Amino acid sequence: MYNFAQIKEMVDVKDACAKYGIEVKGNSMALCPFHNDKNPSMKVDKRFHCFGCQEDGDVIDFVSKLFDLSTHDACEKIIKDFGIPAAVALSIDPVKVHEKQSSAEANEECRPFWFDGRIVKEKEYIDYFEARHPLIFSGSDFFDIGGRLPVQKLKSEIAKEISNFVKCNISQTVDRIVKAMEIYLYRNDEDVKRETEHISFLNGDFYLADQKFVEDTEIKINRLPVSFNPYAPDADIWKSFLNDLLEEDDIRTLQQFMGYCLLPTNAAQKMLLMIGDGGEGKSVVGEVFSAIFGENAAKTKISAIAENRFALATLENKLITIDDDMKMSALKDTEILKQVITCNGKMSVERKGKDAHEANIYSRIIAFSNGSLSSLHDRSEGFFRRQIPIIVKPKDPNRVNIYDLAERIIAEELEGIVVWAINGLYDLIGNDYNFKLSERSKNALNEIKKDGNNIIPFLESKGFIYYGKDETTTSKALYESYCEWASANNLEPYKRKSFDIQVASLSEKFGLKRSNHIHTSEGLEVRGYTGVSVRLR
Repeated sequence: MYNFAQIKEMVDVKDACAKYGIEVKGNSMALCPFHNDKNPSMKVDKRFHCFGCQEDGDVIDFVSKLFDLSTHDACEKIIKDFGIPAAVALSIDPVKVHEKQSSAEANEECRPFWFDGRIVKEKEYIDYFEARHPLIFSGSDFFDIGGRLPVQKLKSEIAKEISNFVKCNISQTVDRIVKAMEIYLYRNDEDVKRETEHISFLNGDFYLADQKFVEDTEIKINRLPVSFNPYAPDADIWKSFLNDLLEEDDIRTLQQFMGYCLLPTNAAQKMLLMIGDGGEGKSVVGEVFSAIFGENAAKTKISAIAENRFALATLENKLITIDDDMKMSALKDTEILKQVITCNGKMSVERKGKDAHEANIYSRIIAFSNGSLSSLHDRSEGFFRRQIPIIVKPKDPNRVNIYDLAERIIAEELEGIVVWAINGLYDLIGNDYNFKLSERSKNALNEIKKDGNNIIPFLESKGFIYYGKDETTTSKALYESYCEWASANNLEPYKRKSFDIQVASLSEKFGLKRSNHIHTSEGLEVRGYTGVSVRLR
């Protein structure tokens, strides 16, 4: 039997890559041999980890998987290929260090410095782990060179390693280590800055101002799980799909929005709604967004953000929130949602069983639905102006569905789509973060406003009110005219106070001016408006 620890001490994964013809770049990244890797996604040092297929392990694991060998045969191959003397490879009692030990004596002889034979020494283990797998804890998440590290994946890696020595209460030990990591590896906001001047990709950082790419392996909060390739071929399948799905001007808006989501900023203060009857293929857009943003995307419902006090925490340090099937029921409250769309700093978030804390919230929202976003009580301009509705084309009855379309686009064109999105970001920045909306989108937004606020169509109606610079009316007469119009259209009128607030917010749009000096036919001076009058009954 072999001394696995001694073999791993003499040969690491980087040595194995050099021996077996796998090129390792200067940033310690290589093409992963375990999946169809087109750009380097495997980090190599003493161990290896692929950010694409998630394969991970030491040199014995690497050789075993590379040549489809058992652990024993992989060791024999390493010994032979690297000329390790048999005496060294077999220098201690037969112990399966790489596998679970069955002997207390073997554990005593081979146990690591961070294990005292009974418990794992937290600080020593964390130092040991972090030296091989650099990571930090910020906000409520762990991050490594690949970006956000799911805690279950971290726990799995720890459990796999300590289970060679710890024989009971492994899950409790792992939980204890992770809790300690949150303390020892914590970084505050000053240490972990939001980067708005460059975009972090799997293989490095792209700087927007000078269009320069720099290879980088530092830990970044929002590193994307896709490589940047400025020479990537055009995403022809993606573009053809969008031509079938959207009008040309709406494609430009989508391109700008995808680019907008690459940076951690809410400068544009907009969310995107993709609306269609169903079956058109808009879900493919959501799948492509998910593939590009990976762990930087939250899969959270808009209704939950608005009404569940714990949902906001899922947006912390996330670039985008994807609601792939937005509920059609009207929101009871919109204040939190509006804050999320405009926030460019911190909001108070709360997780179950934990104290509330201030969190970085800059997640943009994209939602897919069969209809518009509505509110039970909020008819303000502020609620509507934060929305960009894109109406998809009706499904062509002669179109042949390609059921693996999303998978094909993601497998073949993701790098090209990233370049396309960056061009959209440049377009948006050049327009001072103002989206170019199609006439179709503008009309859709006006209709959404009318559906959500029947005061607008009343003010646009003819016969009930008249406009002119010399026209005047009292607030009471205007409200009575509105109630008459609502009754004629079989609509429920707003209460007087809500009506007054809405008319005041719309007064500039319709050329109205509030006044406390409107004279009635009885000669009384009351509140009302200039610029409008009502039909005499």
